[in-house]
Amino acid sequence: MRVIFIVLTLLLAGKDSRLQTSASSTDLNIWRGGNIKPFVYHKGSVTTGEFVTKEMIEKYKEWGVNLLRVQVFLDKSSSFFESSRRKNRKKHNSDGSEDESEKLEDTYGRYLQGLDSVAKYCRDLNIDFFVALHGVKHRYDEPENLYTNMKEFWMMIANRYNSNKNLIGYDLLNEPNTEYETKNLYHGKKIFDQLINDIREVDTTRYMIAQVTENGAPHGFKEIRPLEDNKVIYSFHFYEPHQFTYQGMKGLKSSSTDYPGMIRPDNSNEAVYHDKEELKRSLRAVRKFQKEHNARILVGEFSAVRWANGADLFLKDAMEIFEEWEWDWTYFTLYAEWNGWCLTVSSDYEDEYGFISNDITNNRFSTVKSFWNKNKKD
Repeated sequence: MRVIFIVLTLLLAGKDSRLQTSASSTDLNIWRGGNIKPFVYHKGSVTTGEFVTKEMIEKYKEWGVNLLRVQVFLDKSSSFFESSRRKNRKKHNSDGSEDESEKLEDTYGRYLQGLDSVAKYCRDLNIDFFVALHGVKHRYDEPENLYTNMKEFWMMIANRYNSNKNLIGYDLLNEPNTEYETKNLYHGKKIFDQLINDIREVDTTRYMIAQVTENGAPHGFKEIRPLEDNKVIYSFHFYEPHQFTYQGMKGLKSSSTDYPGMIRPDNSNEAVYHDKEELKRSLRAVRKFQKEHNARILVGEFSAVRWANGADLFLKDAMEIFEEWEWDWTYFTLYAEWNGWCLTVSSDYEDEYGFISNDITNNRFSTVKSFWNKNKKD
């Protein structure tokens, strides 16, 4: 009887490879990487950019990066572009400007072209990558079509890159933040479970990366449940406290705080002394979920604006926590259309442009690179 049970177990495992691998935090060595867009910020052309080159990916590998999170948006030339933007969530495009016959390849346009190149470079240079969906048509004005529009994108991606040995997974939706998404990604219509089942028809081996609700913030782990698939990596973004990491931008233009120091938490009007222990406290919900469900965790984005006093110390403390708790991480960002997060730009607020260089001396770059170097030792 015992022999029959073992044989049946092996047969079932062979029938569905999802039964063979779990996404526990001890599956693999830690991924330590960074975020990129498929085309890069450069002087004089912020909106159009240049496609990422093989030389750039070679430089990332030289620095020790072993994973790239490649962000994909709708192309600005797409007739659906406005419907994908958060600021237009209350606006329904009814002026007939959208072209329903537009091909999906055109909807994502240069991002998809750039992704084709990045995928090839990663394969040639043996550096892992995954695709992160940042733009979905009608995400904010027709949420009832979210599943259909996401499925359309992910089936295209899974079919397009399934043969690439360095593709490790699919980051299903960036920073879930609407009421509809909160109610239906993990619960309600269970959109994430549906999408994963769809993708599994094409790809049975790669990780499904699911960001938490609440805009991808750490406390979003309080609102989710484990998904049905057992090869899921649960992801969040870490910018807390925003009064420090976002100072000088958006609604915090007059904010100026140091780390470590007295900083107002996101959920309070009273300043609290922030140091490594306080950062740990802000991550308790993530750690609790990880331990309760033996979950693999990815910090998909984390950063502090380059001019923040103590940004290098904040990054060091954050990465030490990630390492201690065996979390994968991808720094935000290696390159972007806005230079405030870029490691290759100096910490001078007035320094507008930055490029890959062999002479990068700012403390943020040195700090993050020292952690990337661990990839060479693992």
